[in-house]
Amino acid sequence: MLIDFDASRSIVKKGNGGYSLKPVIRAYITANTSSIIGTISPDDIATRIFTITPGGDTIATVSDTLQNNRFVLHGLGTGTYELKAQELETEEVKSLKTGITVVGGRDVNVGTIVLP
Repeated sequence: MLIDFDASRSIVKKGNGGYSLKPVIRAYITANTSSIIGTISPDDIATRIFTITPGGDTIATVSDTLQNNRFVLHGLGTGTYELKAQELETEEVKSLKTGITVVGGRDVNVGTIVLP
């Protein structure tokens, strides 16, 4: 079982300009879920890789430049996903691949994706 802390939904802006922490977590059994696995080219640019689940949750990671820019998005249920990338410096979001079919319990390797 894995527990995922959702930082983007857990930090809430208050009316007085301050912030409050209201932890949002997602738990899942790894044997019942799938992952999307791949690498990003060029292999020396760390990139935020993410997808949005059919339920509206964002599953994200940062590619690992120490392992050929490999990424893994864990905890995905059965469905069709779009893979997106966000440059860490500019925050620009680009679509990398659409129509990725995931069937529960089976990982999907999308191979090497060249950044647009």
